[in-house]
Amino acid sequence: MDENPIILEENIRNLMSECSLGQLLQIETYLEGQIKKQEAITAKLGDPKGRKNRKEVRINTRIRAKIERITNISPGEYKEFTAYIEDISRHGMKLKITDPNYIHSKIIKVIFWGPKKTVKNAYMQIARTRYCESNSEKWIEIGCHSIKDEQVRRLRQTEKQRIDRIAIGRKNKELKARKIKNADIYLVGFAKNEENDLKSMINSFGYGVNEVDGISDIPADKSSHQKYQIAVLSPNIELSKNPHIIEQFKSQRPNVAGLAIVEDGYSIDDADPQGHLDYMTMEEVYVRLHHYIKKALLHHFVPQTMKKNDKPTILTISSNENLQKELEEHFHEIGYECQFVNDRLEAEMSEVENISAVIFDQGSLEINDLAAITNYYHDLPMVSLTNDWDQGEIAISMGINNYISLPLEKDKLDRILDSYSQPSHSLGNRCVKLICGSKNSFFLG
Repeated sequence: MDENPIILEENIRNLMSECSLGQLLQIETYLEGQIKKQEAITAKLGDPKGRKNRKEVRINTRIRAKIERITNISPGEYKEFTAYIEDISRHGMKLKITDPNYIHSKIIKVIFWGPKKTVKNAYMQIARTRYCESNSEKWIEIGCHSIKDEQVRRLRQTEKQRIDRIAIGRKNKELKARKIKNADIYLVGFAKNEENDLKSMINSFGYGVNEVDGISDIPADKSSHQKYQIAVLSPNIELSKNPHIIEQFKSQRPNVAGLAIVEDGYSIDDADPQGHLDYMTMEEVYVRLHHYIKKALLHHFVPQTMKKNDKPTILTISSNENLQKELEEHFHEIGYECQFVNDRLEAEMSEVENISAVIFDQGSLEINDLAAITNYYHDLPMVSLTNDWDQGEIAISMGINNYISLPLEKDKLDRILDSYSQPSHSLGNRCVKLICGSKNSFFLG
């Protein structure tokens, strides 16, 4: 209230003097309720976990303990660390860890010695982590609260599924790398002198090279589970005048990736609006051909269809609250459920069976996190949101489907999601380059 306290007190006195005894008793009961409510709010503000409100006793201590990590464990990582319990209550504890090699885990088991040297253990969920420093000492302070055995059992099951997925993802990545290394490359429509130059260059990369006149001349690979195939199209094939070439990829050779070499400034949108091929210019051939071949192969053989759920759910990984809010509003408008997590660790603890596709804010991820996410969600379509063209190219080379420039262009995002929700004979849409003034932006057509 902005009113002067003296005037307010005088007005209350005048009001009370006019009240009957019954009315005063009603006012007294109401005020007692309001006072209790405000005391509870004050207690919560001063103590986020509500210890004061629950009248919990907090015991300050210095008990040496051992921590066992239960979740978020990658193969080969340390699972056990030493810690000190700085305070303990019925529902939680505060831990101090001085080991600089400590690795975060959402759920931990704390083992310590209680009265009469009895061994105690408690499963805890970490609520907050704070990095502290004083003079020459550095430590990690962890606040955690206890969880029930049933929750631990479910989390252990989730952790086992997570580790299994990581193992499958790594195996899948190794298989893809082997297929890319052994890929057969077909040069389509090149003149003899061009063929010889390209052939020697591609041979130096370790690939087998064949020359054919057209797409239909590429033999259907009966052992496609062992090798990948890619057609490199000559700039002599004018895609804008031969739209049937794109149709040939879709209908006759859906298992063949396509890389078209085009003249600089070529209008890709007119030739291939659905983005079934990857593109590079003649100037890039002599400096980045190997990169583009690997990129086109990776890009073609990534998952291109959303997992079928009653209502598709998009997992969005971003610590940017404004972007989260913008995406949440848009997803609800177009009929998608959305699940938001802040980082890679939270993403790996999500229930994968409920997720249809993954979108992530590349600016809020480290390169190691990006590799882990592409490995973990290897069987789902993935799209990066980025401010940086180079970062988007890195994400493509690591096996994501595509990326869109920020600020978010919602109509392009809609087209991406629509393309993943529709089953296609082709194994995937390709990257389409848009020229926006002097800047390049990319989206999946």
